[in-house]
Amino acid sequence: MKQNQQVNIGPIKKLILHIDLNKTILLSDSSHKTKDDMIIEILVAHAWGKIDEKNPNAWKLGQNTFTKVPKEPEMISYKYDFIYNIEGISLF
Repeated sequence: MKQNQQVNIGPIKKLILHIDLNKTILLSDSSHKTKDDMIIEILVAHAWGKIDEKNPNAWKLGQNTFTKVPKEPEMISYKYDFIYNIEGISLF
């Protein structure tokens, strides 16, 4: 190929990515929840503890970090295991 010769590579194509950022980088959601409500919902879903032995209607925080998995297998999630199992309670 000669030095001044142009190569035809065809039309330039664009790559468009649609990324779902809900609850990842931006605190926004299609349900129109406030930022405070979304932060609370995320935290209670990742809060782990145990039912109070003296009061079975009370839940006690068992670790000081919010994680997807509890540090101890007997710990339960505040949102999914405690609140959702109390009859007549609606958290969100």
